[in-house]
Amino acid sequence: MCERTVPEANASGLIYLRCSPAHTGTKAKDQSQTNAILVLNVLDLLALGSVKLNATAVCLPHGLKTLPQQCLPGLDRFQRLTLWFNYDTAGWDTARNFAKKLDERRCLFVRPTDQHPTPYKALLEETTEPKAILAKAQPILHQSITTFRALRQDVLSDLQNIDKVQGVKWKRYPTLNKLLKGHRKGELTVLTGPTGCGKTTFMSDYSLDLAQQGVSTLWGSFEIRNTRLAVTLLRQMVGRPLDENLADFEQWADAFERLPIYFMTFHGQQPIKI
Repeated sequence: MCERTVPEANASGLIYLRCSPAHTGTKAKDQSQTNAILVLNVLDLLALGSVKLNATAVCLPHGLKTLPQQCLPGLDRFQRLTLWFNYDTAGWDTARNFAKKLDERRCLFVRPTDQHPTPYKALLEETTEPKAILAKAQPILHQSITTFRALRQDVLSDLQNIDKVQGVKWKRYPTLNKLLKGHRKGELTVLTGPTGCGKTTFMSDYSLDLAQQGVSTLWGSFEIRNTRLAVTLLRQMVGRPLDENLADFEQWADAFERLPIYFMTFHGQQPIKI
């Protein structure tokens, strides 16, 4: 049997065949409106129609030769497209290009093997049910692999918001901004040094700088009591010895309370589960 598309060029179109399940219902109707199976010839289309699937079978007009741009809007309403082609290695590359046109994220493919013949052959040979073959369709894109096309808008967003990507800048430490490009989400900075060299004093001022810019801060200190930490932070915020100016305590304490600074209540050695 020979099949031809007339005319062979300068024309386009799609043949739809709704493959309703044996028991039609609202759920089945919705699935046939959102899922499509793409095949390359009318015989495969008719074969799918006899199987009673929850999908719409769609025959492409020119096989793997070309996918006219005018056909793409006719496939926009489908959320999932399963490509069931009979292709060789060269055909697989063409099918991948088709998937790029159709948006790879919604495309699945039936792997062409002897166990996965085209729908018409599957019915003739009666070795594997078309439904069983369809159930083994795989995503075109691997879930752990992405492309620049998928990242494109995120890249543009990062470039448009370059200051946010670099992080929150410290107002007190311009040199630190040059080294770390600001305080950034998802990064861990380790500050080391011998006892008494000023690590806690520096970290207090470091976190106070960020907290005053709205960055939430959680202190987890297992050696220094929270009261002592809070005294250090408050002194640094005031900028002068507060114990000599206790009359101003309530005013500064109110201002400090409004900062997004929190303290863990752990002290000393703790079981790792807790």
